[in-house]
Amino acid sequence: MARVSVVVPTCRRPVMLQRALRSVAAQLTRPSEVIVVDDGPKSERRAVQRAVSDVDLPDVRLVANARGKGALTFVEVP
Repeated sequence: MARVSVVVPTCRRPVMLQRALRSVAAQLTRPSEVIVVDDGPKSERRAVQRAVSDVDLPDVRLVANARGKGALTFVEVP
């Protein structure tokens, strides 16, 4: 079976994040990994963590974006 990774970016939208994660959980092929990249402020991190924990997906990795917000101007490829 194919290995599927899902990356979900979010910023100040915990309800929409939960909806997106429920959609991922409902797929016939379950992902090998789910990574949520939180681009919002630290003050809203708890709401994001709650949205992630309320969905039936094992081992969702939550990553807080520590870099500047907005579109990247370049991407480094190893």
